[in-house]
Amino acid sequence: MTKQSPLTYATNGLAALRDNLRGEFVGALLVILGGFLLWRVAAYVPGDGSPPLLTTLTGWTAPLFAASLVIIGLVLIFRRRAGYWSAEALIGVELLLLGLMGATFVRSEGIANWNTQFDGTAGGVIGWALGNLALNLLGASLAMLLFVILTIAGLILLVRYTPLIYAAAAVGRMLPVIPAVASRVAGLMPGRRHDDDDLTMLPRTPNFVPAAPAPEETVDYVPATPPSAPGKKTRAANIAATNPAPPPSKSAAGAKAPTPKPLRTASALPPRDLLAGDSGAYGNSDVHLLQQLIVSTLEDFNVPVRVVHVETGPTVTQFGVEPLYVESAGQKRKVRVSRIVNLADDLALAL
Repeated sequence: MTKQSPLTYATNGLAALRDNLRGEFVGALLVILGGFLLWRVAAYVPGDGSPPLLTTLTGWTAPLFAASLVIIGLVLIFRRRAGYWSAEALIGVELLLLGLMGATFVRSEGIANWNTQFDGTAGGVIGWALGNLALNLLGASLAMLLFVILTIAGLILLVRYTPLIYAAAAVGRMLPVIPAVASRVAGLMPGRRHDDDDLTMLPRTPNFVPAAPAPEETVDYVPATPPSAPGKKTRAANIAATNPAPPPSKSAAGAKAPTPKPLRTASALPPRDLLAGDSGAYGNSDVHLLQQLIVSTLEDFNVPVRVVHVETGPTVTQFGVEPLYVESAGQKRKVRVSRIVNLADDLALAL
């Protein structure tokens, strides 16, 4: 085995540290931190000393902030077992808390007040900063409207990307009037079309491919001569009945359909040997050498493996490897498959 360079050694150490520092550990830290902050906020009595730091920063939304840390930590610990959670919910929490803090300051003050408030009232220090900026730039009415929009957007993201979406669906089933009213209001909005109208308004670009060919327009046959009188039409029909159509000529009867010519002659067809079964042996003499090269290359990266399966083909040879164990801090741990996958580019260069 070749000697590892310092850069390779550091890379392997960081990979091992990343494998050990899992999301569960970070989640546990968030749960502990959120629980501690929630306990400090709940144990604080107004008028009894200075408020906690979280209350000073976020005001009355401090319990919501601490509870969100606990929930995020639990989601990191349980992962898929925690249910339907998405990263967009983090943006929803931020928008919701910022909107509540800013709206609280605008409602309590009404005008810009640059005197810093450290008692946790009026949205805390964060609400004080956001509220003063919005009041100076937009005024009281528009500032309140801005923070209300932020709050509603945060709630929508929370409901859409968390298990709250199931609760919203249950409420919609219990109260069917809500989706009915929503669809009715949406139908009254100007510029709304049905699905069929939307399909017909698709842009006809060169890359546009319709789902079905357009129906062909039928054109009614219009005779060149004007219609004759009823008496003349009956007389013409009688003449046609008494004079039968002439028999087909001999030239037409004697004509035969042309015989189709074969595309290929029998001599131009491929040989029948192509239909024989494939023996599966292609004579790769360097399979054993490639096997040793794969094992030695992975060992250079501190990833011991063993080749357990070799499948040869006409163009590609596949090797199946089994991860072995490495000893770290006196304990044997099996190599992760992800580490082998991450070294695919290095294997390709070595081969």
